[in-house]
Amino acid sequence: MNTKALAKFSIFIVFASLLLVSIYSIPLISSEAETPTGKITIGNTAPTAPTVLGVQDTSDATVADTATPDTHMIYSDFFNISWTGSTDANSDPVFYRFCVASSSANRNAENCDIINKMSDVNALSVDSYATTGSDTGLVYSGASVTYYTRVIATDKQGTSENSTAYDASFAIVNAQPSCAGVTALTFGASVGETHQTTVAGLSPAKIDWADCTDADTAGTADHYPADVLVYDLQIGDSASGGIERTMDDNLASSEKTTAYNATNLVFGTSVASNTWVNKTYYFRVTADDQQGTTNSVSANADGDFKLFNRVPSVASAWDTAETHDNTPSVSYTGGTDADTDSVTCHIIAGNPTTADAIITEADAKTGVSSATFWDKTIPWNTTEQTDGGWSNYTASMTIWCVDDKTPTLWYNTNANYTATMILYDNLPDITKLEIADAGEVYADCSSSCSLLPVEGTNATVAVRVTFEDTDSDCTSGHNVFAHFCYNTTTGQACTEVANNVSYSVNSISGASTTCVAVFSANKTASDGTPQFWINNAVYKIHLNATSQSGIERTTDAEKDGTWLYNTLRSISYPSTLMIGGSPITFYAWNTNTTTHDAVNIGNHPLNLTWNMTNPTCSPESSATCGSDVWTLNGTDFRLDDDSDPLVDTSNQPYIDLAVFAPASAPEFDHTGIGLVNCNIYSCATPTNATLNTYFHIAPPSLRAGTYNATFIITLRDYS
Repeated sequence: MNTKALAKFSIFIVFASLLLVSIYSIPLISSEAETPTGKITIGNTAPTAPTVLGVQDTSDATVADTATPDTHMIYSDFFNISWTGSTDANSDPVFYRFCVASSSANRNAENCDIINKMSDVNALSVDSYATTGSDTGLVYSGASVTYYTRVIATDKQGTSENSTAYDASFAIVNAQPSCAGVTALTFGASVGETHQTTVAGLSPAKIDWADCTDADTAGTADHYPADVLVYDLQIGDSASGGIERTMDDNLASSEKTTAYNATNLVFGTSVASNTWVNKTYYFRVTADDQQGTTNSVSANADGDFKLFNRVPSVASAWDTAETHDNTPSVSYTGGTDADTDSVTCHIIAGNPTTADAIITEADAKTGVSSATFWDKTIPWNTTEQTDGGWSNYTASMTIWCVDDKTPTLWYNTNANYTATMILYDNLPDITKLEIADAGEVYADCSSSCSLLPVEGTNATVAVRVTFEDTDSDCTSGHNVFAHFCYNTTTGQACTEVANNVSYSVNSISGASTTCVAVFSANKTASDGTPQFWINNAVYKIHLNATSQSGIERTTDAEKDGTWLYNTLRSISYPSTLMIGGSPITFYAWNTNTTTHDAVNIGNHPLNLTWNMTNPTCSPESSATCGSDVWTLNGTDFRLDDDSDPLVDTSNQPYIDLAVFAPASAPEFDHTGIGLVNCNIYSCATPTNATLNTYFHIAPPSLRAGTYNATFIITLRDYS
């Protein structure tokens, strides 16, 4: 008994004694005898003890559980505790002391550790106690926990107001949910496997499994309501034992009011037998009755399921074994997909000998299904085949097909479709070379073809090349070049690189396999055609005819030929010569300092021979001279290369012209080489390409007038 209770009780006793004294003391009467004749006894009867403890699960329940008092409701659900009430013989009001303790030893009024209520705190005269949220001691952590009760009735009248203590107990119970072993989850109509990374598109559209059960069901004798189970479904991509597993972050718990909607499952990255990609997912199902104890959650129901994807079949039927088009439109039959997924096929091309990629995956054409066309560029071969006449390149084609479920997965090589394709080009075969000049009459160079020099300028050049192309593509992809070489040395090359001038024979026409190439406009001086001073000789020409591959035939009899630059004998000389002046001295040399240049504008060294007719008077110009004739005698008319007729400064003898004396007609020789041809248009070089001439006269006595003569220059090849 604690000190505070003792002090209160002592005060009460003393107070009662005083009352008794004041109420029941009888004073003595002096006239009577002192011996008492009777007495009155005043007392109090304690209430009867409470009996029959019961637990009423909810306020709606009409029956309290008295046989085995227990409840499925914890304190926060406000369950009621009742008992059979006490009676009081004195008809005093009855009050109760109510105790709930964690053990039988703790349920006395002095040491009640859970609930300790008195009527002056909580009126218990209604023979029941309603738990409240403040009764925090009522907890449980297992299937059942027992609490110990004591109820004492009191009428608060005297020393015997307390009834005998009524001791009983009740339990708070919870059944653990039970889940049957789950062998496989159900995905729509499929059990244990699915092809969908999100199952929302299935019908039914969710993952399902068998319901779990709970013994705490509605309709029991205790009348508490059934538990509502909440499910936890975990799905992970590995199982490492116990409850350890790798979880996908997007998956969480779901109440199984509807089936679980899993999203974003990830396909595997390996192929089994070149047929399918699958990944095993591991799941765990637990049920929670939401009663907040360790006994509220069911045991685990573990299992696994497959996320599968069947890969497309191998492509087939590559339709092109060889082609002349390096951007070919080719077709193949794409793979099919048993899962009806969208199929995409990829194509790459490689060099089968070096394995170098010529069309990489980054450049690969993608397409779907069975009629996919491809137009990537295949490189032409850069060399002629050893058997001659054509170039080919063998491309190794690789096709693999993927579906939209695993679009980046490379499959094993034996799951690829491989084929080869030859890109060929039949090389042009030159059959005839023809050349023409300004007259545009073509001559076959296999016989004799020539160009005609033009005085003081360049030749006009026309070329016609005939060639055969078995690919019948005369007007597509051909290039024809004529390379002119000004050399006559035996063995000296004339090629695309070693030449004097090259021309693109750029206008190509033809039908079937015969093609003809000509200039769209003939070549002239502005195109650098052969100049007039190039020596007349037989020169070389090289033809280069290629088609799409850009390769010419190694052996082609007509691609190397010759052309002749014809002889041109020509000089530039004044057409009118003014000789003499005023005054004229007869029978003496009259020096003429006017220079008349004879320039070799041909392509051969010349030997020049002069002659002139006797000058005759021209009546039209003078009426005084009549018909005088100056008869040249070989001593009165001189052609010289010096400006002074009597001084030889050029180390060349002066030349006398004798009329009508062919045997003595003067000839001129530049230091034994003749009048050489120019090597530039101005003919400033070489120095022996130009002859300076001066005319000196010593006429006889003639009447005044203008005398005309014909001056004749004969050109011969110098030898």
